[in-house]
Amino acid sequence: MKLTLLALAVATALVAAPATAPALSGVPSPFESTVDPCLVACPAGDIVFHIVVRDLANNPVINSVVQIDFCGCPGVTLCPQSTTDPYVRVGPCQIRKVADVNGRADFAIRAGGLCANQDVRVFADGVLIAFRRVASPDQDGNLMVDFADLLLAKAKKGGSDMTADFNCDAFVTDADMDFMVPHGGDDCPPPDPTPTIHSSWGSLKVIYR
Repeated sequence: MKLTLLALAVATALVAAPATAPALSGVPSPFESTVDPCLVACPAGDIVFHIVVRDLANNPVINSVVQIDFCGCPGVTLCPQSTTDPYVRVGPCQIRKVADVNGRADFAIRAGGLCANQDVRVFADGVLIAFRRVASPDQDGNLMVDFADLLLAKAKKGGSDMTADFNCDAFVTDADMDFMVPHGGDDCPPPDPTPTIHSSWGSLKVIYR
């Protein structure tokens, strides 16, 4: 009798086990998904933050709803909402986008300011898949990249403040200062975009090295 019950239990387990696998299919996994190592935002929206959502089987999660939550980062300011935003605003401090057929969601975030003490949270279909710190050429969060921002970033060179680490290599170096140069004059685009000419720091950057 005991052998019969044991055999029945084993058989039931073997039949039931495969049935649990599909339940994980299509569910975003923080272990298999890939998210850029740091989030760099610019008021002009010309820096892209890359996310690829995958499930535990390493399959892309098609049409996953990806949301970035800045609510714990009061130092970050999103540009005023525009019809040209490449994502959907969800309240004052969250943005959302639907992943493509490869599970990819690229965010060109129009924002300025920093998140030094608490990272932003990245969700996919409600699943928390990553925490990320925020850096920006707009160091003071006034939604304009100017010389004051360059000086603030320069003061962090060689230190441990990663809010000026724009290439995500865990160091603040001259390469990060050079990264800021083409963003000189960047600001939030108007609701109805019109061509603008941004100033360049190319001829002056050596003064701030």
